[in-house]
Amino acid sequence: MSKVLVMYYSENGSIKTYAEWIAEELNGDLCFIKDIKADMLSGYDVILLASPLLGGPIKGLNTLVENYNAIKDKKLVFCACGIEDMGNEMITNRIRGWVEKAVPNELFLQLKFFFLRGGFNHHKLSLKNRVLFWLAMKKINKTPVDKLTLDEKLVLETYGKKLDFTDRTSIKPIVEYCS
Repeated sequence: MSKVLVMYYSENGSIKTYAEWIAEELNGDLCFIKDIKADMLSGYDVILLASPLLGGPIKGLNTLVENYNAIKDKKLVFCACGIEDMGNEMITNRIRGWVEKAVPNELFLQLKFFFLRGGFNHHKLSLKNRVLFWLAMKKINKTPVDKLTLDEKLVLETYGKKLDFTDRTSIKPIVEYCS
């Protein structure tokens, strides 16, 4: 059986929940991304990064980039988690595009992508992200409804709310791939 490391970054908790479920199912090790040290990565066959989509740089990708020479012979998995409908191909292609711009091509081509629908709790956001949401709302409120983008509509729908779409059954394809 493969030795699995599940690295995660979580601000609201959805991705941590998914990371815990995945690590449990795979009998893998779980580690918060900020606690990862380069020497930890060599003992694993599968390295999975679970990261939320927070409207800025994807957390944890830099760890993969910085340590690519040490992990390039491993099975590399990226799980993105957001409140959007991850069954929407336009959304998943956009996420792939963000990752493609953030990592070297050889790493991008090696990554296996999975998309999970998470949750959102406006009140658990960091001060920085609450300010960004507030600024976005100011701009969105000045935009005619028929001119709003998909992201802007999502901000309107979620602002100030607590939503939870986490579903343990959605990790099944990830567990199967990593096994």
